[in-house]
Amino acid sequence: MTLATSEEPLTLVAPHQYPRVIKLFLAIILCGVTYGVYLIPPYYQAMKRMHLAQMAYQQEHYQQAATIYLTRLQQYPNFKSARLGAAEALFSYHDEESCQQALKLLESIEFDLKEYTRLKR
Repeated sequence: MTLATSEEPLTLVAPHQYPRVIKLFLAIILCGVTYGVYLIPPYYQAMKRMHLAQMAYQQEHYQQAATIYLTRLQQYPNFKSARLGAAEALFSYHDEESCQQALKLLESIEFDLKEYTRLKR
């Protein structure tokens, strides 16, 4: 093994280049992650409000719980747990008008046995 002298030129190794497909795949992943991070704050706020509504319902503040649930439904019309929570709170009023409103909320969704049992209470 000898050291290079000034008479021998040094051979440089070409820098490694990733294939274009890998670069494209990385760009798609970064775009997806960035979009996901962009969407987190509104859904996080919605889930915090849903937790407040659940707490209000458990403390028997049915009107406050129904108001919070119905507000979430205005923002996210397909939010199934908000529909179920609002219906549950409205059924707790024990008057015909509220029960009709709750049934109208439940018309457009399918729910399983656990959710049915929750509403049956």
